[in-house]
Parts: sequence; C-alpha cells; structure tokens
Amino acid sequence: MTIYYHFTKGITEKIYKKATARLYDEVHRPGKNHHGLLRNYTYQVNGVVTNLTGTLSLQIISVPWHQIKVDDIPAFE
Repeated sequence: MTIYYHFTKGITEKIYKKATARLYDEVHRPGKNHHGLLRNYTYQVNGVVTNLTGTLSLQIISVPWHQIKVDDIPAFE
C-alpha cells in the first residue's frame, strides 16, 4: 500500500512525499509474516495535519472487502 501526498512550504515550494506499507515482509519467506495489512480487506486512510507542529498523522482503517460501500467509481457501461 502506497500513499503519495504533497504540501506547500512557504508560498511556492512544493514538497512531495511517499509512505509505503507492505502486505508481507520479503525477509520471512516462505512463512510470510504479515504487517497488519491483509488481503481481502479495503483500507481507508485518514490524514490529519497539525499546523502548530507541522506534522502529518496517517490513520489506516481496515474494512472487509464485502462490507465496503464504494461511491466514487462510475457504473460500468
């Protein structure tokens, strides 16, 4: 799972960042120890920016794929 985000420092300088979380750790093959992100789940990401300290906090919420309600994908024609 990869999240790309950007913000503006000052008036014109844009800063681009990337946060990545892997489903499985490649080091532990063939056991495949997972990192909390599991298959068959949909993940909602909430981002909170604190202007006072200049920090970004990301909260990842998992929802089983059969319970998610997708409302931003157009109908197939």
